[in-house]
Amino acid sequence: MNWNRASAAAVQALHVLTREARQVETRVSTGLKVADPRDNGAVYAIAMGQRSRIASYASIADGISRARGLIDVTFASGSAIADILKQMKVVAGAARSDDLTADQRLALQSDYDALRSQIDRIASSAQFNGASLAAAGGRDLNVNISDSMSSLLVQQIRTANSTPLVGPPQRVSTNSAGDQAVGGDSGNPFVSRDGRFVGFPSWATNLVAGDTNGYQDTFLKDLQTGVVTRISTDSFGQQPIGGSSNSGRFSPDGSFLILTSNATNLVPGDTNGETDLFLKNLQTGEMTRISTDATGQQAVGGST
Repeated sequence: MNWNRASAAAVQALHVLTREARQVETRVSTGLKVADPRDNGAVYAIAMGQRSRIASYASIADGISRARGLIDVTFASGSAIADILKQMKVVAGAARSDDLTADQRLALQSDYDALRSQIDRIASSAQFNGASLAAAGGRDLNVNISDSMSSLLVQQIRTANSTPLVGPPQRVSTNSAGDQAVGGDSGNPFVSRDGRFVGFPSWATNLVAGDTNGYQDTFLKDLQTGVVTRISTDSFGQQPIGGSSNSGRFSPDGSFLILTSNATNLVPGDTNGETDLFLKNLQTGEMTRISTDATGQQAVGGST
C-alpha cells in the first residue's frame, strides 16, 4: 500500500516535471515567458491583444509606406515630364519661324514627336508596387488608415484615369450589401499587396449568412465588388467551432492567407486544444494546418 502511494506520487511528480520542461522548452524556442494560456491566462490574453494591435499598426505603417513610395515616384516622373515640356516649348517656338524649309520643319516635328513619346514612356513607367497615379489604366492603391474596433477605414488613392484622384475613406466592416456590422467589434485589418482585398477579424454576426458560432471569425472584403467572405472555415466551408480566429497575412501574390485560430474543426484531427497556424487557399477554399512537425504531427503548445 505504501509502495503504491509512493509510486503514484512519483508518477505525479514526473507529470509535473514533464509539463515544466515543456514550458521551459517553449519559452526558449519562442522567446516568450508567457507563450500559452496555462502559463498565465490573464497575461496571455493581454499579450495576444497587444500582439494583434502591433500587427495592425504594422499593417497601417506598411500601407502608408506604399502610398509614400507611390507619391515619390509620381513626383519624380512629374519633374522629368516638366523638363521635357520645356524642351517641347523650345521646339514649338523654333517651328514658328517663317523662313524654315520643309526639311527643317519635318526635323522639328520629328523632335517634337520624340519628346512626346518620352513623356508617354515616363508616365507608363511611373509605377510603385504595381500602382500608378500618372498612367491611364493604373491600379488603385488602398491604404489602411484606421484600426478602430467599431469602424475599419481604408483610404483609396486612385489612378490618373479616376476622378477625383483621392477617393473618400471606405468603411470595410460591412456586409456584402453595405450594411454596417452588428453583434460585435471588428479590428486588426490587413491589406493585400495589390490593395484590392482587406482581411479582418470580427465578432459581428451579420457580415455573412449563417454566422451562428458565437466566436470571432476572420473575413475577407473585396474593395472592388464589396463582397465579404468568411475565410476562417474548413475546406468545405463549414464555420469554425470551439474557438475564435484572428488576424492574418496575405501571401505576396494574394492567393493564400495565413491566420491563427483555436477552433477545433478547421482540419481533421485537431485535438491539441491550442492556437494553431492555418493556411487558407483563397482560390480553392482548402484549409491546411501548418503548425505541425515534418511528419504532420500537431504542435504541443500554441503557435502564433
